[in-house]
Amino acid sequence: MKAGTIGVDVEDWFHPELVRPHVAPGDARTIVELGTGLLLERFARHGVRSTFFLLGDVARRHPGLVRRIAGEGHEI
Repeated sequence: MKAGTIGVDVEDWFHPELVRPHVAPGDARTIVELGTGLLLERFARHGVRSTFFLLGDVARRHPGLVRRIAGEGHEI
């Protein structure tokens, strides 16, 4: 990551260690596309390029999001 670059960790609400034991099996709720989409819109508005760090689980569940991030000129 270059100096002055914004780094974004992309994970869903259920990924953190402290939350996982409280997530019901099969809970399919997700906020990762909404939250990341909002960031992408703001970055585009201000001409910001970023480095996105995605969990493998996020990339597997949301391949369109990975393509969008890369397609908008960000580093993955």
